[in-house]
Amino acid sequence: MTTLSEPSTRTPLDEEALFRQAKRRERRRRLLVFVAVLLAAGCVIGGFVASGTKPPTSHTSNAPPRPTTVPSASSSTKALSNSTAPYFMPGYFGWLSGDELWAANGLRFYLSRDAVTFAVAKIPDLSGDLASTLLAVSPAAASTYAIAMTASRSFGTCGHFEAPSPSTPAFTTSAVAVTTDNGRTWTRAVLPECGVVASLSLANAQDGFALTFPGDGASSDTPTLLDATTNGGRTWHIIGPAPQAAGITFVSATLGFGVGEGARPGGDLERTTDGGDNWESVTLPVPRAYRGEDVGADTPTFFNTEDGVVDLIPKTSGSTRLDHVLVDVTHDGGSSWTTTVSPAERDLAGYGSPQGFRPGQPQLVPFSAVSMRTWVFLLGPELYETTDGGASWSKVTPDPRWSTGLVMRVTFATADLGWAFAGKQSWNEQLFVTTNAGRTWRAISSLTA
Repeated sequence: MTTLSEPSTRTPLDEEALFRQAKRRERRRRLLVFVAVLLAAGCVIGGFVASGTKPPTSHTSNAPPRPTTVPSASSSTKALSNSTAPYFMPGYFGWLSGDELWAANGLRFYLSRDAVTFAVAKIPDLSGDLASTLLAVSPAAASTYAIAMTASRSFGTCGHFEAPSPSTPAFTTSAVAVTTDNGRTWTRAVLPECGVVASLSLANAQDGFALTFPGDGASSDTPTLLDATTNGGRTWHIIGPAPQAAGITFVSATLGFGVGEGARPGGDLERTTDGGDNWESVTLPVPRAYRGEDVGADTPTFFNTEDGVVDLIPKTSGSTRLDHVLVDVTHDGGSSWTTTVSPAERDLAGYGSPQGFRPGQPQLVPFSAVSMRTWVFLLGPELYETTDGGASWSKVTPDPRWSTGLVMRVTFATADLGWAFAGKQSWNEQLFVTTNAGRTWRAISSLTA
């Protein structure tokens, strides 16, 4: 495996100012608007690189918009000042394996190896405003994961490069870095056809897949190509046209699913069994009362190539007869599914679409499948858990008590150990950890450089 190092020179930047700027944008939930504004200026400002995202909505694509521009940051890092509270961007965290997590704020990428303490991790060529330059993160196994990022900014078109000038269109490319030793060494490669990563899935240490946009400004509001690597990220090649989805997850080198292009009757998934060469639509089963309704399907969680779980939610804006969250399970690799109805009888108007297509997999509702039989929901002030595949449920009111919509994401590694991205108010989000099955939570407050 090739060991890559940080570039020796970077343009200096006031890191504390950038940190405050990213935090302010996220607190106000206006990051995506800000990215769109930067996009308008991207064609006339040189020397920058970036990419942005926009949130999905029902009946519309949830793919990211065209890449935009932000300045590069210094490759050096320094500890946050004591007066700066720990801060992660909403959606920019995820579970890797065991007690290992990743998270990011506007300046830095962090890793935790003990579930509660985060330290800065230096990723080859990942710098600047991470809200724009960090595109996706995908784990595959213990110590093995991939990170997609913006790679370079060029002028002209992908097939015809030109000298920089105020009147020459600019475009961005992206790269994927893969590690199999928990970040000590990396294999990094730029994706073909100037593609910009919209979704990334590393199936194992060798096989990975990426949905990409054309990076040279070609008109498209959905991902257009599916790329793949079969050698641990040393090289990537184009498989063919992208599936009708905004996100992908691959269980193996051949079995994969496309999700998140918007609500469809029955909550369709796209499925491939030949590594992305061919895709078929799989309609997930729903109870009779839901038939004909648009149902949003979340990202499936698989525990092997046969057994998987996916949660669904109706796009009915809180219809009193359709306000159960659904869970479908498969034991044949997603060819067929059966449905379990959750016990949460509540208005789901505060849920129903992911909180923006971000580097962490989007969630329709705060849901985590620990195993084929242990699932957790955090819905408003209640936490629901089953350990028998939905046959029975327990309910607790977590401390602190969160109202509907304030828990944006939840991930459990075991029935007892989990994390939630939540806040006392919608502009005051933090990352919390629980070690007693969600009964009590405490904010993670340890960040080190």
